Amino acid sequence: MTDSQILEHSSTLVNYTLFDVNWVPSSPRLAVCGSTLAGEGTLRVYSLAGQGLSEVGSATRPKAVRCGTFRSSSLEERFFCTGDFGGNVAVWDLEELGEPVEEVVGHMDMINCITGSQGDGGQLITGSRDGLVKVWDRRNMRTSTVTMEGDERRDCWAVATLEGGQYVAAGYSNGDVRVFDMKAGKVYWETSLPQGVTSLQFTGSKGEKLDMLLASTLGGGMAIWDMQTRHKVQGYTRTDLRLEKTTVWSAKSAPQDR
Repeated sequence: MTDSQILEHSSTLVNYTLFDVNWVPSSPRLAVCGSTLAGEGTLRVYSLAGQGLSEVGSATRPKAVRCGTFRSSSLEERFFCTGDFGGNVAVWDLEELGEPVEEVVGHMDMINCITGSQGDGGQLITGSRDGLVKVWDRRNMRTSTVTMEGDERRDCWAVATLEGGQYVAAGYSNGDVRVFDMKAGKVYWETSLPQGVTSLQFTGSKGEKLDMLLASTLGGGMAIWDMQTRHKVQGYTRTDLRLEKTTVWSAKSAPQDR
């Protein structure tokens, strides 16, 4: 087996702090969330042009922009949804970056993570430092449709959902992992890891049903649960992998359904 190589295609210098980067679906563009040296939020759009990246759009916000996702939007719409340090949720049309299409105060503290699904007309899921996980209907974002919290309000650092939006997983700073059943309106399953959970992803079965749940942690490890078979006492089978001696901030599965 030969060693694989990752080659740099292009890069660009920036004068702000990057928090999140997302490919714009079906395009050679990147949407970047961050914070300026003055503490303001910034949203930048870059395009792969010729031999490098060129900035093609930007917007400035009062609060640093922490995270973003395209997952609640259709391929035709491609609206970018963001969460910021002030707890605000914003929906952006990247073709017209002057002001967000819609913006609401979603949380009382910083939004750490955001994801979504296209089920039920488009759903957003946000997790915040205030310890709450909220589900939003993109068709009416005046208030969240569901608000979830644990026994103790720990920082929510990671959220994930199935494509249809039936199950939502949340990971917390103390290592707790909870899976919520949206139809039943209750906690479906919960467990705990030794360190804080930095990312979560439902994987396998094309994200349409419970198959595998992947988590990364502050302790440099990764945990994978087999969600297809549940033991009455021991719960789901977990496989632990030690990857680094420092924090693994994010872990994602390959897109192939294997």
